[in-house]
Amino acid sequence: MFCKYCGNQIPEESKYCSKCGNKLSITAESSVNHQSAENFLSKWWFLVKTKKIISLLSFLLLAELALCCFQIYKVNDSSEMLEFFQDKAASAQYLADSYYSTTTEAQERKYGRNHGQAVRDATANQAWEYVNFAEKKLTKNIILLVLYLIVFIVTLIVFIKTMRNFKQN
Repeated sequence: MFCKYCGNQIPEESKYCSKCGNKLSITAESSVNHQSAENFLSKWWFLVKTKKIISLLSFLLLAELALCCFQIYKVNDSSEMLEFFQDKAASAQYLADSYYSTTTEAQERKYGRNHGQAVRDATANQAWEYVNFAEKKLTKNIILLVLYLIVFIVTLIVFIKTMRNFKQN
């Protein structure tokens, strides 16, 4: 209970305020009014905190959704890069194989017997290194996308629970 003259908090059974000394008239009405005011303030403060939490969660959801969209773009870009490098590697392998199979005896005498083999291996190895790079990049982007989606789902669950709690109060 609070003193209606100075606002000091005092025990319920007090007849005089310990701070200002005024006589207190304890009625059921003043006690009810004080409790309803405290109840209103606690509900008001809960609503303010909940609205701030909802705003923060909404911002987080939008940010995570943007990250997921960007990551989907990166996965798509990586898969296109992988397809491009696979095509180039297959073409390089085909050209190296055809170059090696069309090497004449004169070219073998001029450049050495293993020249065609070396050219084929170097070209094919370099092309397949690009394919390996693109595969690693695609794998990394898919893992990041899955992590972003997990965080998004967890935030969405917290958001839904907060909204249900807000509606109940």
